[in-house]
Amino acid sequence: MNRHRARAAVFGMLSIAWVCAMTWFSMQSGEESGALSGKIVDGLLGWMLARGADAEKIEFLVRKLAHFGMFALSGLLTGMSLFSIGRGRGALMASLGLEAVIAVSNELVQLLPEGRTCSVRDMLIDFSGAALGVGIAMLISRFGGQKERQGKEL
Repeated sequence: MNRHRARAAVFGMLSIAWVCAMTWFSMQSGEESGALSGKIVDGLLGWMLARGADAEKIEFLVRKLAHFGMFALSGLLTGMSLFSIGRGRGALMASLGLEAVIAVSNELVQLLPEGRTCSVRDMLIDFSGAALGVGIAMLISRFGGQKERQGKEL
């Protein structure tokens, strides 16, 4: 197995593992998910709450940023896998298409547990994060490929 295929396999496995973790989070009940968000808000932003900030608004923002960030990592991993074996438009479109399917599927999974909902807004937030991750992977791939070609020329 050449180096590019090995890199693609490693990032592909990491991507699958991360999607499984995201699905696990999505399968939590509304109560479990809310409790986790509450702990994060209290731990990271307790100082804001102590000064009278609106806990409900902060928790909403944290939840949406979590969607964005989790999918940014998903897009990065997927992109790194696919850009390892192809750097063109095909790899970009495949990465974005796969992440769109993952974003929609992840939201649909949230219809199963009690107290959770499926939201088109969250699908868009998820996909936006994923697109950022794919874009970062594309830049890493381009600059990494340039350095690799320069090293061979020397």
